[in-house]
Amino acid sequence: MVLITITLTILKIRTKQFKPVISVNYNEKIDKLTKPKNYDPKDNAAPIARKAFDSLNDLDIPEYAFNEGVIKLEQVHPKRLKHVEQLIKSKHNALKQLHQAGQKPYYWRKCFYSSGVDKRDKSELSIMLLPKAITALIWRAKLHVENNNIPAAMADLTLAHKVYDYFELESRYSVDEFIKRITRNIVYTVQTNTVNADSLKAMQNDIESRDPGDFDKYLEIGRLIILDQIQNKFTYDGNGDGTLIPPKVPLTDVSSVKAFKDNIKYHKSAKAVSQTHDSRKVTIEKLNKSINLGKELSKLTPWEISKKNTRLYEAYLLKNMAPNRFLNSYLNSNYLYWNYFEMAAHREALISILAINRYNAEKGTFPASLQELKKKGYISTIPPDPYSDNSFVYKRTNKGFVLYSVGRDFKDNGGKYNEIECWDDTENGSDYVFWPIELKEHENEYNTQINEYFTDPDYVEKKI
Repeated sequence: MVLITITLTILKIRTKQFKPVISVNYNEKIDKLTKPKNYDPKDNAAPIARKAFDSLNDLDIPEYAFNEGVIKLEQVHPKRLKHVEQLIKSKHNALKQLHQAGQKPYYWRKCFYSSGVDKRDKSELSIMLLPKAITALIWRAKLHVENNNIPAAMADLTLAHKVYDYFELESRYSVDEFIKRITRNIVYTVQTNTVNADSLKAMQNDIESRDPGDFDKYLEIGRLIILDQIQNKFTYDGNGDGTLIPPKVPLTDVSSVKAFKDNIKYHKSAKAVSQTHDSRKVTIEKLNKSINLGKELSKLTPWEISKKNTRLYEAYLLKNMAPNRFLNSYLNSNYLYWNYFEMAAHREALISILAINRYNAEKGTFPASLQELKKKGYISTIPPDPYSDNSFVYKRTNKGFVLYSVGRDFKDNGGKYNEIECWDDTENGSDYVFWPIELKEHENEYNTQINEYFTDPDYVEKKI
C-alpha cells in the first residue's frame, strides 16, 4: 500500500512539471474584433436582454416543444394549451424587456472564452437562456395567431429571429438547425395567415438592417479562441514551442492492485499521446494554414468550388487535422464553411419570401420573377443560390409560388422536397424548399415525448 501511494505521488509530481504559460490576453483581442464601432453603452441591447433572459430561465416549457420547427395548435390538448398560455402571461414583463432590448441598434458582450490573464466571470453567461427566450416568443406568437392578432405575432417572431442573432454573437457560434426552425415558424405563419403589408415590411426591414456577418472575422475569432486553448494545453519553452500537456493522473481508489495498475496504464497512455503529438509550433502552423485556407475558399461559393472539381479544403483537413488530436477536437472549419453559406441562404430566402408576399398584399398578385421584385423596389438584390450559378429558383404556381435552392447536389430537381428538410439530404436528388412548407408527420408528432407533452395534460417530462 505504501509503495502504491509513493508511486502515484511520483506520477503526480511528474505531471505537475507540465505547466502552461499564460502570456497572451485573448479576451482583449476578441473584444477588439467584435466591439461595435463608436460603441455607446446606451445603444447596447445586452444589459436589458440579459435581465429578460434571467427572468425567463425558469419558464416551464421544454425547448423541444418547438425544436422540430412547426407544431399545429390544434394538436395541443386544451388543458395543456391553457397551461402554456398562463406560463407565457406570467412572463409578460420579461418579454416586454426583451422587446425594449430589441429596439437597441446592437448587442455586444465582452468575450468570456479566454482563461488568460484577466479571467472573467463565466457564471454571467448561460447560452441556454437564449433558447428559453426564443421558445417563449415562438409560443406567444402562436397564441397571438390563435387570437387573430397577426401583427403582434409577427412582432414576436421578428424578435425571435433577432434573439437568434444574440445567440450567435454571444456564443461566437452558428447553429443551423436553430435558425432553420425559427425561419420555418415565420414562413408557416405567413403561409397560413393573411399578413398585412406593413407587418411584412417591418420584419423585412428589421432583418435587412442587421449585419449578416463576416466569415473572415468569424474564422479569426475561432483562431484566437483556439490559440488561447493552445497556451493552456501546451508547455512553452520560451522560443514559441512546447509539448502537449498530458491530463492529470486521476484520483482513484488505490486500495487494490487493479486500481493501481489502471492509474499506471492511464498515465503511460496520456504520456505517450503527449510525446507523439505535434509540437506547439507545428500545431499553430497547422491551425493558421487551415484558417487562412478557409478565408481563401470563402471567396468562392460551393458552386464555384464544385466547378473546379476539387474538395481541397476537406482533403487538407483529412490529411493534416486528423493526426492532430488537439486541433481535431477544436477545429471544424469545413463545417463552418458550409454553415456560413447555408445560414446566408436562410436569411436571403426569408427576406425574399417577405417581399414576395408584400408584393402580393399590395398588388393582388405575385411577381412574375425575382427580377421584377427587384425592379419594383421590394428587394435590393436578387438572392444568389450558393449551390448554382444563378439565383434561388422562383416560380409562380396555381396555388401561389415556390422558392428553393437546388441544394448540395448542384442540380435542379424541380423543387422536390427532401424527406427531412435538411441541407445534407439535398445531396440525394432533392432540393431545399423554402416556400411553401409541407409539414411532415415527424414535425406534427416529433417523437413520443413531445406528442405526450402536447396531448396528455398530466404528462410529466421524462428525464432521458
